[in-house]
Parts: sequence; C-alpha cells; structure tokens
Amino acid sequence: MKIEKYKKSGKTYYRFQIRLGKKVTRRSGFKSKNEAIFAYTDLLENYNDKVDGNLTFYEAYQEWLKIYKTKVKETTLENTLLIFKNHILPVFEDLKITDISPAICQNFALSLADYTKGKVIFNYAKNVVEYAVKVYGLKTNPFNNVLLPQFKKSEKKINFLEADEAMTLINYYKYNLEWYTIFRILILGGLRRGELLALEWTDVDFKESTLSINKNLGIGADQKVILTTPKNTSSIREIDLDKETILCLKELKLQKTSNIIFTNTKGEYKRLSDIDDRLKRALKNLGIKQIRVHDLRHTCASLLFASGADIKYVQKRLGHSRTETTLNIYTHVTKEKETKALEKFIAYMSDRA
Repeated sequence: MKIEKYKKSGKTYYRFQIRLGKKVTRRSGFKSKNEAIFAYTDLLENYNDKVDGNLTFYEAYQEWLKIYKTKVKETTLENTLLIFKNHILPVFEDLKITDISPAICQNFALSLADYTKGKVIFNYAKNVVEYAVKVYGLKTNPFNNVLLPQFKKSEKKINFLEADEAMTLINYYKYNLEWYTIFRILILGGLRRGELLALEWTDVDFKESTLSINKNLGIGADQKVILTTPKNTSSIREIDLDKETILCLKELKLQKTSNIIFTNTKGEYKRLSDIDDRLKRALKNLGIKQIRVHDLRHTCASLLFASGADIKYVQKRLGHSRTETTLNIYTHVTKEKETKALEKFIAYMSDRA
C-alpha cells in the first residue's frame, strides 16, 4: 500500500492507486492519511468479495451498463433498459453471481420461449454474468450450459397499399398542405417515420430536386424525442423528388419560421406517434385496411417494383443495408400479385364452366 501526500491550493491531501485484477483504480482528495487507508482497504475488501463471487447480479449489471452505454445510441440504450426492467432484473436482480446455477438459467430461457426476442433477452443476461467472469476471474458462466428452446418466430407480415389506395390516402389530406406533403414523401420517397420528422430545410435541394436523409428522430431517456444518427450507414442517402412534391415543399416553406420542415404548433419536432394517429384516422375514414406507418415503406417498394424499378434502385432509395431486405419485399409483392392473378384466372374459368 502506497499513500502519497500532495499539495493543492496550499492544502495537503492524500491519494493512492490500487490494482484490482487487470484494472488500476486511482483515488485522491483525502484530507488525512487514515482516510485514504480506510478507502484503500474498503476497495480491496469489496474487490476480494466480488472475486469470491459475492457480488449480486445487479451490482455486475450496473458495472456492465457503464461500458455498454459508451457503445450504443441513446435510443438503443432505452430499449435495453426496458428489457432488463421487464424481463431480466425481476429474475436475477438480488441473486449473487455464484448462486446463479445452470438450472436457473435454463428455466429463464424456457420462460422466454413465447417471445420473438427471447434469444436477445437471454443474451443480455448472459453478457452481464460474462462481464463478472472476465473482470473478477470467476470460473464459469452458468449461461453457457443452457440448451436454448425454440423461441417464437416473428410473424411480421409485409403489408402494403395498392397504387390506387396509396393515392387515395395521399389525396385524403389534399386540403392540408403539411400532411399531404408528409404522406406524399412517406409513400413516394420511402422514408422511415423518424427520418421524415428529422428533416430540416437545409436537407432540401430545390434546384436539384433532391432530399438528403442524414439524421433520425427517436425516443430517448424519459420518453423524450431526440435527434440521433440514422439507423445505419446505408440510411444516409440522397433521393430524387418529383416536381409536385418539390412544389409542395416550396409552398410549405413560405408558411414556416422553423428550420424543421414538419413541426408541431410550437415550431418543434412532432411526436413520432402523430403520424400513426393521422394514418389510422385516414385509413378508417377511407375504408382501407389498417397498416403501420412502416408499411408505407413497403408500399413505396411495391410501387417502385410495379413501375419497373430494379432492386438496386429500390434498395438505395429506401436505405436498406442488405439486399436481402429488398428482395424479401420483392418476393412477397410478386407472390401476392401471382396469387391474385391465379384467383382471377380461376374465377374467369369457373364462370364458363
């Protein structure tokens, strides 16, 4: 133990550094040597306690979280915190790491079988214990000895509107310039909801008729709307706009004082749910099937394919990071159209039987 004395602003203080495993910890600002010795001893005892496996899952989680926060966006962090709050901490929070057995982990995995994100939830819990294994030199991670069940498969269905339905939806708001422009860009531009609401006037090139997508609106801490980076590097893109959409934007700009294109009544960012509410209301009043806002991207893709656009163009316009995502939509759209064609053919032949 080495306690150093140093001067600061004419006063005497004490400090020390201590190696705890692979980590060197420094403490300073102690007014007496005995105070520094006490802190040193307390750190050492706590570390030895943890090496013996006496730290709780929650303590390991708090330490792991400090590192995790540096690696992800605020929106991702919020989703992760909810996963721990709702699924992981209720099971493991008060358990000491050494008391977590493979049997407990196995039961935990089985309890997640009905969740489509079951494996994701399981791996988050596993990562916390893995952190404790690496940092405190514990022998094994009990999560490694689990046989994972078959988690519920995602039943995401690719929904989209037909061309006439899409134009009917756009025209529903023809007497409301802002919402008319919003749905026009969502359907014809293929933007994500957060991408659209993050747009600023500097993102529009009126001369070249292009729109630059380079940011995203998301939900951060305390459910506050925050400006963040796009979903991935492929999401950063520039798309061309048709003449009518450009004219709408020009007219809309004359009505705005904010640099944000689509604002609430205070000139601030709209809530993400505002678009959901407007879409749901319009579809109900029009008698069109209910779809999600995200399905308007699928609608854009299907309309592009129907008009003869190739897969690469659709991928770039929608900002898909993988060609497979674009192909899945293409396959679904093609299959659905083939099914309808067959149904029409059978109906046609039946009428002549």
